[in-house]
Amino acid sequence: MFTLRPGETKNLWLSRDIGSSLLTEPFPKPGKYRVRFEYENRPWMEWAGIPFGRHDEEEMQRVRQSTACKLSSNEVIFTVGE
Repeated sequence: MFTLRPGETKNLWLSRDIGSSLLTEPFPKPGKYRVRFEYENRPWMEWAGIPFGRHDEEEMQRVRQSTACKLSSNEVIFTVGE
């Protein structure tokens, strides 16, 4: 959880720990690949599973009060040769 004020930006680095196969095996064979980043915040969503231990009640309250949104980046096309 982090606060993003108007005009601020934040880099979101995906890692193997959160299930990103894109970074561990970006392009498995030659071809054209279309890549786009998508993010959705659903504060009303019920959370299932606890990968990092018990949910912090204070942080969960921040989540519930956060703004719902759905973001999608521009698409980038990669052409991979042999």
